[in-house]
Amino acid sequence: TFTVTTGDIDGNVVSSNEKVTWNVFPNQKYARVNDETADENTEGGTASATIDVTDQTKGKGFRFRMVADIGDAFLRSNIYVIEELVTGAPPPVVNLTISPSDWTNDPNFTVSWETPTWTEERDYIGAIVEITDGIDNINKYLDFTAGLLTNFTFAAPEAGQFDASLRLIDELGNEDPDSAMSVTAYFDDVAPEAFQLHYPESLEEIIYTPDKPRFYWEESDDYPSGIKEWRLFIDNNLYGTYMVNDVTYDNGDIYIEAENALADGYYDWYLEAVDHAENSTMSSDTGHFGVDLSPPNISHSNPLGTIDAGSTTPTINVTVTDGGSGVKHANLHYRRSGSGSGFVTVDLLGGSVSIPGSDVKENGLEYWIDAEDNVGNYDAWPGIGELHSVRVQSDRSITTADNWSNGVPGGTDSTNYLFFSIPFEVSGAKSAITSVMGPPDEFNYRLYAYNNGWQENPSSVTMGNAYFFIFDPDKYPETPNISFDFGQGTSTPTDPPYGIGVSSGQWKFFGSPYNYNVPL
Repeated sequence: TFTVTTGDIDGNVVSSNEKVTWNVFPNQKYARVNDETADENTEGGTASATIDVTDQTKGKGFRFRMVADIGDAFLRSNIYVIEELVTGAPPPVVNLTISPSDWTNDPNFTVSWETPTWTEERDYIGAIVEITDGIDNINKYLDFTAGLLTNFTFAAPEAGQFDASLRLIDELGNEDPDSAMSVTAYFDDVAPEAFQLHYPESLEEIIYTPDKPRFYWEESDDYPSGIKEWRLFIDNNLYGTYMVNDVTYDNGDIYIEAENALADGYYDWYLEAVDHAENSTMSSDTGHFGVDLSPPNISHSNPLGTIDAGSTTPTINVTVTDGGSGVKHANLHYRRSGSGSGFVTVDLLGGSVSIPGSDVKENGLEYWIDAEDNVGNYDAWPGIGELHSVRVQSDRSITTADNWSNGVPGGTDSTNYLFFSIPFEVSGAKSAITSVMGPPDEFNYRLYAYNNGWQENPSSVTMGNAYFFIFDPDKYPETPNISFDFGQGTSTPTDPPYGIGVSSGQWKFFGSPYNYNVPL
């Protein structure tokens, strides 16, 4: 029989009528409260209850405490043993696991195990669970009265690591702390520290970077799970995920080298720091930068072809664009073919231009276009170091009088043989000669070409070939000043250079196709 007495803080008995609940710990398998005789309320400050213990052999050694709940208080008696003390604690549980087993931001965990086989064949009446972070402890008793348990759940009270240990209690109340098995719960609901971006971060002026920039940001920490990865977003798209081993720590900064090249353009970027429990923090700001590695695009789809000497050229239409820093300058450069002098430069940013007729001469025209953007990328049309050659049609007839105002020199002596070529493309040069001289014969005049052998009276006289012309002035008394008019001529392009085909071992006369000296 157990009796409880209520009193004040000075030890004086308090006569009150308090509700009393009686129980046996750990259970009432072999020792139970006699409900018929147990007082349900205190009377005169006291209440009593009787414990009936079993006379079964299996109950020998059962250890128990009497528990009384009185109002808002409870009392526990000392440990009592039925007849004699029986020792031997249950073995450890088998395959103790916890889920989730890694860091999580969910505070709820489930611990599971398998019940071991025990040679003592005593029943298990419960288990003791201890949960601690090394500072605070939470103890919990699992009652197997309704059947064996193989799992239980608990909630972590705060962020941190918690060791959860479990040991079984047999039906006699035996348990051994050394038989406890433990698992660890990892709980983190705290986001990483705030951090700022450092570079590239355009403020008043756009910062231009390589196409694989280096990104810098402020080093930040995370408790308790630690930073797992950083996620880099460019223009709101995930560009890359970087683990701790993928980044470099540099005097309070962290940086990564971008691995995928970016196209020319302007970009926004920011970072997300993610810890091992998937808590995340976005960078406090967004960075801005530009990429411009490509030169301006020069579009000149309708270059000049053949134009008239002395006339202003058709409009030269050029479109110059740059997808990055923008066009800084775009120029047209031109000169007369064969002049060997510097180019005249014309700004194209103001729109289309033309070359004045005073600069268009019958010898031909050369031009090229270049452009540079605001970060120094450069290109030229038709290519760097190249130029475009324009053919020019003369505004007059091409005649021998240009060289011999007193007529073509003649004579039958070898010193008077005339070796000539026409440095323009003309039509009907042969007929221009025969219309004045008549058909060639060995007495009046002779016209020779040489192409791996002498060719007298060639079928045509063309640019790029050279000829011998011999005539007897005495046969042409009525034409003392002989001159040939070849009509309008067209200059020869300088690019690509004019070519004359010859074979190895072949002899050939050739004449310059250009109406100016060409250094050899």
